[in-house]
Amino acid sequence: MTLTLTFGDSQQAAVAVAGVRHQHDRVRGVTADATRPFPAGTPYAATDPELLLWVHTTLVWTALEVHDLFVGRLTWDQRARYHREMTAYARQLGVPAAIVPADYADLQRFFTRTVQESLYVGSTAQRLAAAVLDGLPPPSPLRHLGSAVTARLLPPSLRQAYRLPLGPRDEVLLHCVQRLSRASTPLLPPTLRFWPHYRSAVVRVGAIR
Repeated sequence: MTLTLTFGDSQQAAVAVAGVRHQHDRVRGVTADATRPFPAGTPYAATDPELLLWVHTTLVWTALEVHDLFVGRLTWDQRARYHREMTAYARQLGVPAAIVPADYADLQRFFTRTVQESLYVGSTAQRLAAAVLDGLPPPSPLRHLGSAVTARLLPPSLRQAYRLPLGPRDEVLLHCVQRLSRASTPLLPPTLRFWPHYRSAVVRVGAIR
């Protein structure tokens, strides 16, 4: 969905947005477990603007962090531009313009404040996280790497709450993969380095020009 929104034409993007909104409309209910400060039975809906904003924020944040780790460090201006361009997608997916962080610095403040003040990991979240990580493809080294990357991307408080260890061996593994990825990515041919969505967009934009 994100790739289609980013690199698709207006018609493809509209179809992607409609699909996501349809899925969001179906996600509603009440919490089964009590999690501070929310008692069991608290209603939730995927169309809640604040929840939509948090999902959007994590998508932007994670993309930037993964790029820094495995491709190369971005400048502040590049990060700010990425945030600025992604705000259009946030609005398309139902986030009111009034609550979208005004700039990248505001996004950082919102992310930090939410992690510190508003996120609570209960038993349901722990079960869901375990199910996601258990679904990573074998062999086991790849699964272990996926867990290590996930732990590395999480703020320490959430890493601990999700019971995701990040020990010295994990740090060594991540460091080796990071160096290999940063060194090899610029050498890859376009068919391997770039998503098909991006390559199609380059052809389409070139033809328009």
